[in-house]
Amino acid sequence: MHKKIIQTKRTIWILLIVLLISSMAISQTVLAWDDCPFGYIDDPYPGACPRYIDTNNDGICDHSQSDPAMATEPIDSTSDVSNKSEIKTTGSPWFENENLVRLIVSFFIILIGVLLTKYANKHGIIPSWKTRSIWNILLLIFFIPTSITGILLVTHNSFPLPPTLLLLTLQLHTITSFFFMWISGVHILQHPKYYTRSTK
Repeated sequence: MHKKIIQTKRTIWILLIVLLISSMAISQTVLAWDDCPFGYIDDPYPGACPRYIDTNNDGICDHSQSDPAMATEPIDSTSDVSNKSEIKTTGSPWFENENLVRLIVSFFIILIGVLLTKYANKHGIIPSWKTRSIWNILLLIFFIPTSITGILLVTHNSFPLPPTLLLLTLQLHTITSFFFMWISGVHILQHPKYYTRSTK
């Protein structure tokens, strides 16, 4: 039985790692035009939200403009450069993507937390039932802001938020949702029997 639990935990960890790698790969390859969820049109650099991206270097967020390839007349991306004091360059998206950095940082924070609680359990500093309670409380703590900010973002088109509050809401939602996701993974690993039996 103990070996089965270990195998189940390894399988779940492998699935989580594969999911992480896949999500990072997709985030670097998928790009859509004219799909701003907040309805912005020709949003200039640095953009009204962290989703700003500019692949054609025209100083306008790609999500807030139509695909230049679909335009009837060719667009010269260098014609306005002299009139712009600063143009956002794409550079290396792996290092300039703030959300990717937050995703990785939050993962290692939770990983360190897991290792510390395992150490505390092993040496009798904190009983295992208390650490499970702590993780459950953390799950609730990050669930609440993730849900509230998610609702605010979904209803933004009908009930617009001020730009400053919108940016803060986006950043808070991103950070708390990453932590909520990783802690949910910890919760699954702590209850492998429950989930394996449920899937059966």
